[in-house]
Parts: sequence; C-alpha cells; structure tokens
Amino acid sequence: MIAYERFKNALSRGVLKPLYLFSGEELYFKERLFAEIKQYIGKNHEFNYEELDGQEVLPEEVVAKAETVSFFGQRFIVVKNCRFFAGKHDEEPLVNYLRNPAPQAVVIFSTELPVDKKKKIYQELLNYGEEIEFSRLEEKEVQELIKAWAVRAGFQLEQEALKVLAQSYGQNLVELEKEFKKLVLYRLSEKTITLKDVLEVSGQDQEISVFYLLEELLSGKINRSKLKERLTNQEEAVKFTGLVAKNLRQIYTVKVLQHKGKTPQEIAKITGVPEWLVKKTLRSAVHLSQEKLKKVITALADLDEKIKSGERELTGLFERFFLSIKK
Repeated sequence: MIAYERFKNALSRGVLKPLYLFSGEELYFKERLFAEIKQYIGKNHEFNYEELDGQEVLPEEVVAKAETVSFFGQRFIVVKNCRFFAGKHDEEPLVNYLRNPAPQAVVIFSTELPVDKKKKIYQELLNYGEEIEFSRLEEKEVQELIKAWAVRAGFQLEQEALKVLAQSYGQNLVELEKEFKKLVLYRLSEKTITLKDVLEVSGQDQEISVFYLLEELLSGKINRSKLKERLTNQEEAVKFTGLVAKNLRQIYTVKVLQHKGKTPQEIAKITGVPEWLVKKTLRSAVHLSQEKLKKVITALADLDEKIKSGERELTGLFERFFLSIKK
C-alpha cells in the first residue's frame, strides 16, 4: 500500500517523472492507480490515456506513441504485462527513448514478471524515472484492507469471517475484492458478514461443514443427530464417505508436510488448502500419527464397501467406525 500511496500523492500534486516501472506481483493496487490516472486526466482521458499489451507491442510502437504530441495536456502510456525487463528481448529503440524521454508523456511499464536489474533498459529507466514495487500484502494488511471495505460499505464483519477471507484470497486482492462484493450483495439487508456467509458464498460450506463434523468425530464426540442428518440413505452415505475420505487425505498430507518442516503458509501454497484451514487441521489432528491416519483411510475404504453392499444401520456403522479410531 505504501507504493500505491506514493504514486497517488505524486499524481495529486502533478509532480510526476516521465518514466515508471510498476513491478511486483500485486496487481490490485496497480489497477487502482490506472483508474486514479484516468480520473486525474478527466474528460480527456480518451485522448491522453492509452494501454498497450506488453506481450505484443513492439518497442518502436511504444516510442511512437510516447512521442506523439498531445493537444490536450499530459499524455499517459501504460504498457501492461510488460516483457522488456525480463529475459532477452530487442529493446534498443526503447533504450534510446529512455535516454531522452518526451517531456509531455508519462510512460508506465507494468509487469508481474521478475525484473532483471542488470539489464541496460532497467539502468537507463532509473536515470529519469523510478521503479515502484507492489509486493504482496501481509495477512494483517489484507485484514485492514477488508475492514476498510466493510466500513465504506456500512457492514459489520465477524472476526472469524475476516480471517478466512484474508487467508483464502489474500494472495490475490483482485479476487478478494470480487468475493467481498458478492458478500455485500448476499447480505445487503442484514449488513453483517459471518463465517457461514463466507463459506456459503465461496462454495466451501459443504466441505467445511464436513470438516467440522469430522473434527468432532475424531475427538470422540459422536453427535448421533448430526450423523443421522448426513446419512439419510445409501447414496448420501456414499457421498459423505467420499468427503470424509477427502478430508482425511488432506489431514494426512498436511501432517506429512509439517513433518518435513514446512510452515502453514508453505503447506497452503503446496496443497491449495486455505492457510486458516491448514492451521485448524494441524490443531485438530495433533493426536493422530501418520501411521494411524493411514490405517483410518484404509478402514474407511472397508466401510464404503459395507455401505455399497446394502448395510442398513448407517448411523451405527459410522459410530462404531469413529469410536474404533480412539482405541
């Protein structure tokens, strides 16, 4: 956010350099700045603002557009997804331009690719311009951003809902904003967002509810009524068994990666499981060894066979299965 505020401040004061490199993986704040530039230009943005595809455009084209005289004030050229600062590319015409940039233009090269700071084009850009790096936000910063959105929308946000949103989408703020807007529409009359809302809107509710039930079952707390709700017939029992198996395999994988010294953040990245759920999994399965989990997964396959062979007392079958785990 510091990078965003820095450029926004320079823009509002009208004190801009002729060249910028927007580097880093965080696309959300770059896009916000491009919107700010259009607003700054006002009604003439159709003439004075142009976006180019950095994977397709030729260096000569960038130069030609930057050197085009504008009759409507300062001109902004934005080269998105720019390839010129990574790998081997023919950028000599651009290098010449960077040595003597046009005074009426602001050229912004934007890239999510790693920047090769040894390249001549990078060194030349720094003589008249500036690199602004947009790094991924820390989880606390993501939470602060979500809180700001909630305040602006007039919404209350449960703490657990805030954590799950930040950990599920914090590495992609563009997707996070889309998800938050969906939640606002979903709870427009109530003006409150709960964990249940987050899970339902994101489509995680069924699997997560199975996880919470499995967490209880693994701890030995057999809630017969909850089990019965899941096991209304053979078809539902087979589906439930599949979801339990998926969760058990997930717990096993998380435990193996933890044993290898991986942090919850690294495990989340490797498995695709949200970080908050990785942490909860590790807490829930602290008493289960990898060997025990292997045996449980094997035993679950046997349980599945019994269900498919026509076992009628489904609730009792699952009760006995989960009680056997505690032995």
